[in-house]
Parts: sequence; C-alpha cells; structure tokens
Amino acid sequence: MNIASRYLKVQKKRTLLTILGVILSVALITGVFTIIVSVRDKMINDTISRNGSYHIAFRDTPKDKIDKLCNHVNVDEFNIQSNEGLAIISETNKKGKDVPKYWTFFINGISNPSSDLDPISLKEGNLPTSPDEIAVDYWSLDYLPGNPKIGDTIKLDIGTMENESDIFTKQKSKEYKIVGLLNPKYMSSHSYTASAITFLDINNLQKDQDYYVSLKLKSPKNINNKIDNIVNDVGVSRENVKINNYLLALSGESSDDEVNKSLISLVGFIVALIIISTIAVIYNSFNISVIERISQFGILRCVGSTPQQIRKIVFKEALIISAFGIPLGLFSGTIAMKIVFYIIGHIGADKFFNDIHVVISPLVIIVSTILGLLTVYASAYIPARMASKISPLEAVRNTGQFKKDNIKKSKKGNMIQKLLGFEASLAWKNLRRNRKRFVITVFSMVISIVLFIVFNNFASLIFMGDFIDTSEKPEFIIYNHNSTITEQDYESMSSIDGVEKIYKQINTNVSTLLNKDLLTKEYLEYYSNAFTEKENNIVNMPNNKILCYGDNNLAQFKDTLISGKIDIDAMSKNNGIILVKQTTMNVRKADSGKSIRVFFDLADVKVGDTIPLLSFDDEKTKLGEVNVSAIAETGILYDNKYCYNGGLLMITTEDIYKKIIGNNNYSSMYLRLSNDADYETVSKQIQKYCDSNNFEYIDYVKQAKQMKKNAIVVSIFLYGFVAVITLISCLNIINTINTNLLLRTREFSILKAVGMSEFNVKKMVCYEGLYYGIISSFYGIIVGTGLSYVLFSIITNMREFGWIMPWKDIVIATVGILVFTLLSAYLPLKKMNKQSLVDNIRMEH
Repeated sequence: MNIASRYLKVQKKRTLLTILGVILSVALITGVFTIIVSVRDKMINDTISRNGSYHIAFRDTPKDKIDKLCNHVNVDEFNIQSNEGLAIISETNKKGKDVPKYWTFFINGISNPSSDLDPISLKEGNLPTSPDEIAVDYWSLDYLPGNPKIGDTIKLDIGTMENESDIFTKQKSKEYKIVGLLNPKYMSSHSYTASAITFLDINNLQKDQDYYVSLKLKSPKNINNKIDNIVNDVGVSRENVKINNYLLALSGESSDDEVNKSLISLVGFIVALIIISTIAVIYNSFNISVIERISQFGILRCVGSTPQQIRKIVFKEALIISAFGIPLGLFSGTIAMKIVFYIIGHIGADKFFNDIHVVISPLVIIVSTILGLLTVYASAYIPARMASKISPLEAVRNTGQFKKDNIKKSKKGNMIQKLLGFEASLAWKNLRRNRKRFVITVFSMVISIVLFIVFNNFASLIFMGDFIDTSEKPEFIIYNHNSTITEQDYESMSSIDGVEKIYKQINTNVSTLLNKDLLTKEYLEYYSNAFTEKENNIVNMPNNKILCYGDNNLAQFKDTLISGKIDIDAMSKNNGIILVKQTTMNVRKADSGKSIRVFFDLADVKVGDTIPLLSFDDEKTKLGEVNVSAIAETGILYDNKYCYNGGLLMITTEDIYKKIIGNNNYSSMYLRLSNDADYETVSKQIQKYCDSNNFEYIDYVKQAKQMKKNAIVVSIFLYGFVAVITLISCLNIINTINTNLLLRTREFSILKAVGMSEFNVKKMVCYEGLYYGIISSFYGIIVGTGLSYVLFSIITNMREFGWIMPWKDIVIATVGILVFTLLSAYLPLKKMNKQSLVDNIRMEH
C-alpha cells in the first residue's frame, strides 16, 4: 500500500485525472438512478393526485358482492362510490342548439371522500362526513337560488334526465348542508353539469343499486393474476374491471408486459452503456499509468517482487482512487441533481415543478457504489495483469511496449508522402508502429463518439415518439356553434391585457386524389380499406383535413419544417399549403395482441407536388388543386399535430381556404397567455365577453402550463444528460491524446535533434490526430448508429414510429472529434517545446 500511495502522490496530475474520471462516472450513475427514482416518485404522486392511488376498480358491482370484494386477501384499501342521481340547480335561460334547459348537479356518494384512492380537489371548506352534507363545484353557487354559501342548507330535486328532450323525472327531494367547495378538473362555459359529492354510508347500501369499488392491492406484482383471482373468488365480471395502468407502469407493474420489459430494457441499456464508457475512461488511465512505469515494475521484479505483488500494487492504487472518487462521485451526483431540480423548480415558479424533490435512496447509493467499485477494478484488471507478466530484463530495458520499429514499406505510405508530404507519411507510420497503443487510442475515441451519437439520438427519439408533447396548448378555447367569430371578436380578445397570441381556427374534412404508388407500405398495411381505387392507378383518400390558423401564425411552422419554405404571398398566389404527411394511430400487434401507438408517413409527397381536392361528402364535387409549398413534421397546436384519422393535414392561408372551401368564417379561437398574465383577471374578462356574446369557452390554464413545463423539464434532463456524457467523452479524449503525446516526449526531442523543426513536429502530430479522428469516426459511426437502432427498437415496443438515421448527431460527433483531438494535442506540445531537448532525450519512461 505504501508503494501505491507514494506513486499516486508523486504523479498528482495523473492521479487527479483518474480520480476525476471515477467521480464523473459514479456521479453519472448516481445522477441517472436519482433522476429515475425522483421523477418516478413525483410522477407517482401526481398520478395519485390526478387519477387516484387505486390499482384496480370494479364497475357495476352489486351490494351482495361488495363485502367479499373489499375483504379479499389481496386487497389493502377500498373506496365505494354510488350514483345518487341528477339534481336540478336552475334553468339556464340560454338559447342555442346545444344549450340544455337546466343547470344540474351530478351527485356522487363516496364512502371515504378524503381517501387518495379517488382524490377530490377541495377549494374551500370540508368534505362531507354524513349523508346530509354535500360539497359542490365552486362555480355552481352562482346558479343556485338564493346564492347560498358554505354552511347554508339547500333543497334539491333528484331524478333522471332525458338528454334529447330535456325532460326531468323527479324521484325524490333531499336537503343538504353545503360543507365545502370543489375545484373542477377544468372549467368550461358549456359544462352545464356540476359535480357534487356526499357521504356514502357503507352500512346502508341498497340492494337494487350497483356500486363502483376502487381497490388498492397489498402488492401490485403480477397484477393480471391477482385480478383473475379476485374475479374468480368474488364472482364478478372481468369486463367490469378498470385498471390504473399509468400508476402501475410507473411502479414497474403494468398490466402490459411489453411496457414492463421495454422499461427494464431501456434502463438496462442506458446503464450498461454508461458503465462501459466509464470503464473505458478509467481503464485508459490505469493502462497509461502502467506503461509509464514499466521500468519501475522491472526494478521491483529484479529485487524480488512476485507477479502477485505487482498486481496488488495496481489494485491497491485502484482501491485508494476508489476511496476518494466514489464518495465524491456519490456526493457530486446527488448535489448535481439537487441543483438541476432547483433550476427546474424555478422555471416559471410553477407549483408542479416546485414539488419535484431529490429522493436520496439507500438503494441508489448502494448500487452506485457497487457499480463504481466494479468499474474501477474492471478497469484496473488488464493493466495489472500486463504489469505482472513483463519479464524483469525486458521491463528494465523498457522494451515491453516500445519495441524497435518493424514497418514494411507500403504503397499507402509512399502515396501519402507524395500527396501530403513527409510529416503526413511519418504520422501514418507512427500509427502502425505500436499496435497496442493505436488500438487503445482508437477504442477510447470510438467510445466517445458512440456515447454522443447514442445518447443525443436517445433525446431525439423521446420527442420523436411523442412521449412528451411539445405542441402548443392554449389556455382558453373560445367558440360558437351557432355563429361565426368575427374580426371584431378577434380584436376584442387581442385587446385583453395578458393575451399574448390568438390562433383563429377553421377546418374542413376533404378527400384527395393521389397516385397509389406514392402511398407508403405502412399506410397500405394499416389503412388498406380506407381508400377507393380509381382509374390510372389513382386512389381517393378520404379523411384529410385542410385548416387555417390565421396568416399571422404560419411563421411558427419554421420550427417543425422539414423542407420547403413559408412565403404567405407565394402560397396565396399558387394555392400553396403546408403539408403534415405523418399520422398516428393505435394498432394491435399480430404477435403479441397488444395495442401500441404507431407513427408513420402516409404518402411520399414532396415540395412542388400538386394534390387535387374533392368534397368529403360528395367525391364528384371538385374543390380545386393545392400545391405543396412546405412539409412540416407536425402541426403547431396540440389537437392538430397530425390528421389523426389516417389522412393528410394541410394548412393554408386565409385567402386560399376561402377560395377552396367557399368561406373562411372562423368557428373558434385559441388564446395563449403571457407568462406574467394575471389569470384571474383575464379569466373574468373572457367569461364576461363570452356571456354577453353567447360564446362558449374552455379553460385549460393548468393543463397548458403543465404541458409547457413538462417539455422544458424533459429537455433539461435529456440534454443535461447528454452534456455530462459529452463531458466524459471529452475527458476521455484529453486523457488519451495528452498521455499519448507525453509518453513520446523523448521521441519528439530526438526528431528535433536530427533536424525536424518545431513546425514539422506539430504538423506531424496534427496529421496523427486527423488519422485517429477519421479512423475513430468510421468505427464510431458504425457502432453508434447500430446501438442507436437497438435503442430505437426498445422504445418502439412501447410506441412505434419510423427510424431516421441520426445524421445530425453523426456530423456533430465527427467534426467534434476532429477538432477536439487537435485541441487536446496543443497543451502537451506547448509544454514539451519549453523543455530542454537534452533532458527530454535522456528521460526514461
């Protein structure tokens, strides 16, 4: 241990660089697992607050089954709900085709209103604790006679309603004391039915009524088997089972085995790549450390040290480095995650993100420590064996790694000299001179390229697969079924302080005529019965959509543009459209029978192509032709990202829409608020305007904020992860190139002594770096692309979409490795140039 510690103290730079590699490696492993555990914990809590903590629920359960169901051996908690009926609040006094006659309550009885199995958002007051108490949506108080408040008693007529005729059949009247006000999930001016809950006494259940029973199991493991056991034991129908799949998926116990396997494979793939990459970094440090001390190990062998003792010295160095690096890595990884979560929590100061906390899991600490130790010792194993196997005489003479050149003349070397000069030829011979050094250097650089390509592509795949919705979701949607939205309405909404952007929207379904040869194989597979074949290989594709957002919003497509350009004047002159030819749908896999979501292009349409349009209702009615001005990856609003019913999505200008369809009377407006908008004030102004103009509106403020922040959070996680991977890759390259050059200090000095200028040496080193970069890029691109496809295959088990070659990542990695290799050589060369030639020639490795 004394020899090992003394060497580490003498070689401070080498030791610090190796410890830094261990710190980064362990920090990355710790960070990845901490992210997984922390985000999983937050998502579970959010899912519980939104959907409930139940694992399964049984609909339409009769009274005689409830006791056996709730007391089943696998059940831990239960909650029972009943439909108490519909109650009249007051008449709406509104006119319109879709406006009902009454404001109503849908009353739900709950045995445990405070249970998180079926969460209730309480705005004010308390939840009911007796059958005579009630909690109602807060906005319903404005429509109740007498404007009651919490603590007042109301009398409600309860019964049933025939929706088509608005005929109410009274069954009973009951008095309730209002004890609380509820927050609805979203506000809508056309939600004429408010929620109301009362207490359900489980000791007084009715024989002639069915109930909804939520169950939390003692363990969700093997959920499908447990559902079958409960169904068989209780004697209820499997068709009445509702599964909380999202919560179960987050717990790793989804009812879909494909999802479970894919999640495990995904995490395993990422962790395996991280471990391999960190082994490469640390192995390189230990290997170079051993090469530097070949003669020292030879002297130790000469004075009696055995191969086992030599191995122990290297392993003791690994132990000392681990003792410093692993605890610092665990600490750094945890602190880094705390900083990331702190930043995320203060993006927009949204409560959703302020609630994300770092979960310090003992299991994460233990696993990260074990993986860190395994990584360090795996990295030290080969160098330790190499050090112990060298013969004393060979080691003292230092011929174990640096043997006399044995390079046969080659046509390639002569050709390089003729084309690029003597320095380039010498650089090529240097690569071939020491095979082990060449392989180690290339391997290290290949690892760096592979890491960057795979993990950067992983980030792209997450967004490509639509796992995170990055589309615009408006805070408010305003519409009118009975009349159109005028320019005056648009101006009135625009003038409200806090409204940042308005999308005027109108859309129409149309049919298109396309050559069948243009249809993709995916479209023909999934939608083989969706089109009608015509003459001359032409097919009639229904279910396409042409829409208009308003000319002033078309510029936003530049972020999703694949080809072409957006020029409103040119589009209006040439019947131009922006085409989204990708669609998405759920399909059932033939092999497993599982339903997955797939993304695919419908047709091989290009910019400049012409598409004939027909009336959706009457294919004999021709609407005209449109020209593809640009092709976009997706639409810009959440509900029009794609044409979801297996058709093309076409976005055009207001003039062209009117020319083709016959009018451009907008039916809805989507409002986006600025970040500093006062929601309460804006909401009141919008509500007031809609009430006075007989408009309907939907309030999506909470959902819109959450979607926007989710995209930011995932971007920080994914690209932060890529940044750390890139940092490790850069450290690996610096370590490799730096040491490679320092070990050849004597060689460079001899070259200078025999007549090579400093410029010639630098030129030779630059060519070596260029060769290493080109060779490493070649293998790195092949391996990185292959592993990217493996990752893609894992992800597509959860959601299927088309494979796209990661060209952008390949170009960045290739250019980056060439530039960084040259930069990494600069400092060692600069340092060597300041040293004495005589001292450098005399030095031993």
